[in-house]
Amino acid sequence: RPDTDLLAVQAEIAGAVVHAVLPRFAAAGNTAPPPPTEDPVAYDLYLLAREKMREADPLAGSGDGTAHATALAQAADLLRKAVQADPRFAQAHAMLAEVLLTQAMRRRSSEGGPGLVAALEQAATPDIARALELDPRNAHAWYVRGVLLWEGGSYAESAEALQRALELDPNHAPATLAMSGAVMAAGRQDERFRLAIRALELDPMDPGNHHSAAQLAWIVGHRDDLRAGIERMRSLFPDNHRMAAMVCTSWLRLGEPDEALACAAGARVRFAARSSYVPHLDSLAGEAAEAIGRDDWALAYYDRAAGQSIDAVVAAMRLRNDVIGLRQHAAEALDSDRAAFMSNRAVAWVGLVDEALALYRAHGVDRLLDSDSPYKAIMLDDALTYIALLRQRGATAEADRLVAKAVEFSETHRRYGGRAAVIRLHATRAYALAGRRDEALEQFALAVNAMDSPFPLDPIERDLTLASIRDDPRFQAQLQVVRDRQARAQARLSATFARHGLTWSPP
Repeated sequence: RPDTDLLAVQAEIAGAVVHAVLPRFAAAGNTAPPPPTEDPVAYDLYLLAREKMREADPLAGSGDGTAHATALAQAADLLRKAVQADPRFAQAHAMLAEVLLTQAMRRRSSEGGPGLVAALEQAATPDIARALELDPRNAHAWYVRGVLLWEGGSYAESAEALQRALELDPNHAPATLAMSGAVMAAGRQDERFRLAIRALELDPMDPGNHHSAAQLAWIVGHRDDLRAGIERMRSLFPDNHRMAAMVCTSWLRLGEPDEALACAAGARVRFAARSSYVPHLDSLAGEAAEAIGRDDWALAYYDRAAGQSIDAVVAAMRLRNDVIGLRQHAAEALDSDRAAFMSNRAVAWVGLVDEALALYRAHGVDRLLDSDSPYKAIMLDDALTYIALLRQRGATAEADRLVAKAVEFSETHRRYGGRAAVIRLHATRAYALAGRRDEALEQFALAVNAMDSPFPLDPIERDLTLASIRDDPRFQAQLQVVRDRQARAQARLSATFARHGLTWSPP
């Protein structure tokens, strides 16, 4: 066949594959989708760009920012050439919008500052608009529009765009996964898990889908699914450092901190050449050490990671009760509009009430429970700590109003599948602040017996939201259950390390 028939030949091959491996699909009158362009040069450039985007994805979390930026730049260049070859190539415009949005989001995360939402829109909107002008039914363009709206804080509109993408292409894996995030604001943990599993079924070679499926299996307390996820990640991505870290985190979420420590130690050896990623593994080991009840070991791990991880720096200051250091961190965070994930609560826990309130207000936590933000699910502990701080400053009416919202949101989480200790601890804190002692203690007992127990006790013992129940004998009895589990995990360390071909020694 002449090379001018290249796309026709490809379509015939795709149709033959569909008939061979999906007979029910073919019998229903369905066919393989046609090529997205009739220009073979444009299509070749588009496929090369997709490969560059796949190369870029694992580099995003590797610490190799230069390689990630280079891969994205190459993908953008290839897609620009594709739309030059075929100006009516809607899918190439949609993919170019995705690459440009990813580049702009990367700049936002590294630079910070105001006005960057507008920069995201400026980067991606023209190619989204052009793709939808050429093909209003282009699912990928609707997906990228949904991501853009999400990043701009327009969560309801984002969900509508993602829903439109899935109506046009129910098998669009990225839109399926993004929709699992869009339902967070409603507290629908069961629906999030279903969507994450669906995305994994649609694209089992995307590491991000495995990451999300494991994350949601933890939240809904599906032990067997999380164990299966560990085996899948190990077998499919043996050389992927991000998946290795997720495996270690999954052991922690299975309530096996000894396995998590051994996993982190093994990954540290395997990925030693990725020096920029090693601090992440050290921070993870610090979390496991806290969960196993050894804050002294955790401090050593956090100190080892401190050179490249602000989260580790803050965790070390918390364990040292470094009031001066945390006060300075709070001042710097307010000046730069940046803070470590756990820093606001750490600042509050050492008694810096005014500094913590200022941080929370700067980051919008004071408005969180009144918003439609999906980040309510992630930052509920911060919102509850903010409420406790309001009480300390005498703002009782506002604190009571927000507590009612927090209790309602926490109950929604549990009604729709939330079973992890982190979900139960949200409820414990909310009920304690609401003065509902028996319900708070009931949820704490459920947290202690959840899949991801034992958990670190330093945050529990410092937590401002738990002050009203901390002296209750029932609360103290459950703390002892956690300590007993921690002791058993410590006793397993040597055997666990030996099973992985490692020798255990404290850091």
